Amino acid sequence: MRGTEVVSDSTNVLVLECARRLRRDPDTPVRLATCQRVVRAQQVPRRPGYSHHFKLFVLATARRQTRDHGFVVDALIEHVRTLLAGFDELTQEGHTFGRRSVRLLATAARSALADRIAEQLAPVVDVVRGPLDHPYYDGLRFMIEVEAPDGSIVPIADGGAFDWLGRLTANRRLVFVASGLGTQLVVLLFRRQVRLFTVAEATVIIRRAWPWIPPTSIGQMVPGTATPTVSGASPSVRRLRRRRRRRPRTVGTMALRTCPNRHL
Repeated sequence: MRGTEVVSDSTNVLVLECARRLRRDPDTPVRLATCQRVVRAQQVPRRPGYSHHFKLFVLATARRQTRDHGFVVDALIEHVRTLLAGFDELTQEGHTFGRRSVRLLATAARSALADRIAEQLAPVVDVVRGPLDHPYYDGLRFMIEVEAPDGSIVPIADGGAFDWLGRLTANRRLVFVASGLGTQLVVLLFRRQVRLFTVAEATVIIRRAWPWIPPTSIGQMVPGTATPTVSGASPSVRRLRRRRRRRPRTVGTMALRTCPNRHL
């Protein structure tokens, strides 16, 4: 079934693996991560990047609960910090992220735990508190919201605490924390914008950067330009070059990347 496997949420699969490992050693924390394509049937926003079939990066942490609910607090903080560090790494690769904030939601019973989480996250990111009325989570939920280039606020990551592990193992002292990040949405909304040039613009830039290059050689560097005829070429090569010359010059574009040449 490997080639036909379909899931709606990878965390449902990871909690089974966490239960299997904690059955052998309940005192050792389990940390898992995966990146998988998922399919969801509910209605999605009609915005660029949103679809029913997308790739999801998931973190999962499980362990027996410690004193004063210390494990669930530390695990949620670890997930938020890990995802924020991932945004910093993507920034080094050319992605552009606007203002980031964490929306922390909690039930009345878990409000004190949310206060502890917000206190430790406040020095690194803006934290917005709110009530949680969704029964899907076990009293705690967070969402990482990022400002997109068009000014809109995108909830790019979501996570929280769940009671699934306690139900699977009939041991409510076992805690499961999971979070997900839409990697496909990150690339589509926040990746580096590539400047596209027409054939004429690319030809001018190449001549300015490398003036020693013969004009006849530029046709091999810029798609859509005419290739000069070379005497003595085989009939198949001449036919191929004739086809290239017949292509419209206006359809050719070229994406110029950063070049280490000192003349650029």
